[in-house]
Amino acid sequence: MANMNRSWFTDRKNWWRVWMQYRARKGWGIRWSDAHRCWIATRPIGDASGFLAVRSFRELRRWRDLDQQAGGPNLVFETIRKAPKLDTFMDVGASNGIFGFAAHFMHQCKTIFIEPYPASIESILTTIDAGADLGLQQHNFEVLQGGVGSSNAYGKLYLYGPPKAGETKNAFLDPNQYVADGRHQATPRTSLWLYGSSLDWFIENCGLDAPTLIKVDIDGAEAAFVRGAKGTLRQRSVDAWIIELNGEENRNEVCRVMADAGYEQLAHQIHYEGSDFVTGDWLFVRDDLSDIWRNSVDFSPWQ
Repeated sequence: MANMNRSWFTDRKNWWRVWMQYRARKGWGIRWSDAHRCWIATRPIGDASGFLAVRSFRELRRWRDLDQQAGGPNLVFETIRKAPKLDTFMDVGASNGIFGFAAHFMHQCKTIFIEPYPASIESILTTIDAGADLGLQQHNFEVLQGGVGSSNAYGKLYLYGPPKAGETKNAFLDPNQYVADGRHQATPRTSLWLYGSSLDWFIENCGLDAPTLIKVDIDGAEAAFVRGAKGTLRQRSVDAWIIELNGEENRNEVCRVMADAGYEQLAHQIHYEGSDFVTGDWLFVRDDLSDIWRNSVDFSPWQ
């Protein structure tokens, strides 16, 4: 009981601390939405302003820290912010949609969210619905619930945390694919069946606009993802890919496939320096566009 009470007070202290940061900072704000039973958090996004429906402390904190990684600038955010052209942004493994919404607010681009986790899908839809009164247009967003891999089939989504907003500990198809933080040694708390498809299938069969920039964060399934994206890679319709890579095996296969398709690695950012298991974000740009990207984005912090 004592530990439970301590956790209860700690959670509320953290909520209050971050809530006050949103109230105190210039250009930031937070208000309650009775219609959606959640907070609407507003903050500067590059040179624009953006908002997000937040349904948990983790979502609120993640929105606050959107442009930061380990106390420094975030390569994913800066890639989106400084992209020389961004007509359609695809967010694969979107979680609650922070980078997809940020891309829209900064570039007024179309955004495609692909995410398997039901609570995160609900958060994305809540932001879109709450934004109807704030100028968001439904036609600028596509939301696809499903796993992404190398083939088209039903599979299990394994959940390692409670099924609530803000949780991100899950793995599609293979419960061992996410090996960071010892999660491969953990036992899933729950699971559900859902349909998974290749990226090529999603783009071809869902009537999606060809993405300009694709961000991928799928926690260990990156090699399977690029195997299911070979048609898209051959077409070279995507200007750039920013992919979180987990472990040496994933990194080696993805880097080889991207190089074979004519995409140059311009930058990468390691998440946890000193860890034996390397996780980080890698930026691949179409080789005929690499000079344009170098002139648009200062990659010096991530060389």
